[in-house]
Amino acid sequence: NCSALTNVVIPEGVKEIGDSAFAYCSSLTSVVITEGVKEIGNGVFAARSYLTNVVIPKSVQNIGDMAFAGCSSLTSVVIPKSVQKIGVSVFADCSALTNVVIPEGVQNIGDVAFAGCSSLTSVVIPKSVTEIGGNAFDDCPAKLRVYKESYAEKWARDNNLVHETIEGNDGANNEGAVRSEESEPAPSAPNPPEDAPEPIEVGSEPSATEPAENVLREWTDSTGKYRIKATFEEREGANVKLRREDGKRIVMPISKLSEKDREYLADLTEGTPIEPEPNAPEPAENALREWTDSTGKYRIKAIFEEQDGSNVKLRREDGKRIVMPISKLSDADRDYLDNL
Repeated sequence: NCSALTNVVIPEGVKEIGDSAFAYCSSLTSVVITEGVKEIGNGVFAARSYLTNVVIPKSVQNIGDMAFAGCSSLTSVVIPKSVQKIGVSVFADCSALTNVVIPEGVQNIGDVAFAGCSSLTSVVIPKSVTEIGGNAFDDCPAKLRVYKESYAEKWARDNNLVHETIEGNDGANNEGAVRSEESEPAPSAPNPPEDAPEPIEVGSEPSATEPAENVLREWTDSTGKYRIKATFEEREGANVKLRREDGKRIVMPISKLSEKDREYLADLTEGTPIEPEPNAPEPAENALREWTDSTGKYRIKAIFEEQDGSNVKLRREDGKRIVMPISKLSDADRDYLDNL
């Protein structure tokens, strides 16, 4: 039990920091990892909410899965050029993180690596990156700065993420000329023929041939941070069922939707009350429960929000959202998801 430990200096000669090495050091605020360490294991500093400062030496090559996940006070991280792989959920839910430098040399950014980094505004992804996992920047407002004709540029476009194209030399610190994908003027479209049908815009009022409930529109939670494009399917008690563009169905508590979305639902349901009844039973998917990783060492109390491919989105008691790879959950949690 190291609950009173506040500062750690990893001594010379250490080559690897093992999985969950500081998992129970709840008061840890500062860590210095000396030159010579090559690997930081899985979940080493996960959920250390007081950790504000970490120095990663140039000798480190791999940062394990969930190594700094949930370090909600961590504000800045400099990743050395020696690192080749940033693992799954490494910095997930580091909500105070404002600055990250990913150097030239990193090849792989894992699934949900920076998901939930709600204070991160900008990230430069170097040309050396050749693989980025799904939802790597989910629920993260950062504008991605990517090099022209790089893998990262194609990945950002394919995933419809806000990004800027850097036209310059290699290296994350050489930003070069920037071309914004947001501000670039769109090419002029030719005038349609007179008898062409009126197009239906996403989020616009539907025409007579398109029922309102079948319109693809953007839904927003009450905080304004969580957004998703989806089609209304049905209201079920205190929840609404939506279908995303990729066909996947999700369930959202109506009480967590924005006021605009609640008004939209009221119109669809002919003005019936949209707030859950005071004594209505809590749906199973909204139950607060303890989730555990496959090692049994990482535990968190949270409510299920949705399953997104190979990941699950949860909401903690304090309202913060986290993303977990399903493969990293315990057998009991995976069974629970299957039943949902």
